[in-house]
Amino acid sequence: PSRILIMIASPAGEKWGKRVRYWQNALWLGDWDFITVLVDEKVTTDEGDVSAEVSAAPKYKEAVVTGYYPSLTALSDKKLDAVACHEVCHVLLSPINKLVDRLIANLPANARPHVGEEWSSIKERVVTDLQQVVFYADHDLRKSRRERRKLREQGKKVEVPK
Repeated sequence: PSRILIMIASPAGEKWGKRVRYWQNALWLGDWDFITVLVDEKVTTDEGDVSAEVSAAPKYKEAVVTGYYPSLTALSDKKLDAVACHEVCHVLLSPINKLVDRLIANLPANARPHVGEEWSSIKERVVTDLQQVVFYADHDLRKSRRERRKLREQGKKVEVPK
């Protein structure tokens, strides 16, 4: 049961919501309650502009995926799709992330900052790697389907790979 809360009523908000829903279903998270939000706010960190972020409660299978309008509207459709995929990958891995966050919270106080920084870096790298694998596998699958459909339309026999 997905919901879209669009803080900016616009085609960009609809497009963002549709892409997040696509990846929610593609990554088998259909039993999660997703709220997709698009807000008119620019968020910047030391690493640059933030396009989106996610907050997930795996215990309740709930996630809020927030897109930031100024950053998202500057992206191509393919990049917007990749950002949506990336954020949904964060949701997919959120049970593991919550566990590791609890383990870090139980470390001695002097170890927490270093381990927390290392975990943040690892978490983002793993999500990015997963997003790239999923995104490009999906892209290749859709391309293959389009090519087979085109061949069928031309009257050619098409065998589906097993």
